[in-house]
Amino acid sequence: MERDKVHLDEVLCMPFYLPGNPDAASPEAAALLRKIVSKLRDLKKRMAEPAAKLAARLEELDDPKALKLRHGDEGNADDERKKWLSTWATKTAAVQEEVEPLIYDYFGLTNQERALVEDTCTIFDKSDTPGTLDTPMPTLDTLDANGLAPYADMLGSTLREWSQDQRLALTITSAVNDELGLAVVKVEQTKTSGSFRTTPLTKELSEAVRHIEGAATTGNGSLIYLRDETWWFDGPRIFIAKPALRGRWTRTAALNDSADLYAAIQQSRGA
Repeated sequence: MERDKVHLDEVLCMPFYLPGNPDAASPEAAALLRKIVSKLRDLKKRMAEPAAKLAARLEELDDPKALKLRHGDEGNADDERKKWLSTWATKTAAVQEEVEPLIYDYFGLTNQERALVEDTCTIFDKSDTPGTLDTPMPTLDTLDANGLAPYADMLGSTLREWSQDQRLALTITSAVNDELGLAVVKVEQTKTSGSFRTTPLTKELSEAVRHIEGAATTGNGSLIYLRDETWWFDGPRIFIAKPALRGRWTRTAALNDSADLYAAIQQSRGA
């Protein structure tokens, strides 16, 4: 439902469906549900008075004579409605940011599962069924080097979690060549874990990656070709190259790549 087509009665009378029964839940789950209910009820309460004022204002705008007598102009009902909806959409989004972690905690979702939910809702669902040919698709948004941070953080934390004693120390660096639309992530094993970094991607490295990607075939030594992605090992370093598009560098993609990299590493150790 489009935001500017929401009716006030739908907003104010919409029931809040919550999973479970607080009285029947465990103490921890019950506490989480009460927090969620409290925040949603508070939001609904705060919306009530402004909504009533808007309803009165819209009724007034339906009577041009009364409006002209009181305000000296005719006003615009659509503008008034859109302004109200925009204001409360922002406030509702702020409450949603507070509520969502509580819902994740209620269901016991791990950080990886939370990432899958959020990527699906904010990126993939908004891209898989565009309404028109010119509808923006988040998966096709171009990224700069900083835009690879969520991917890098998830990749690093997942590989570290799966490592022996969870002591794997990594430093991850990203680079993007805007001219070629190519992004590269370097995962390097170091003595101590470093923070995520960005660096310029030299044209020479970009061209080398493009050349390797075009010639790569599955099972060609330590070079692996997956769809239109390329990654290869260079001593303690792993390089991952893909198009610089958001859909290719999500946290979900990082989980999938972690599984592939981990399997390749284990296979090489067993060879």
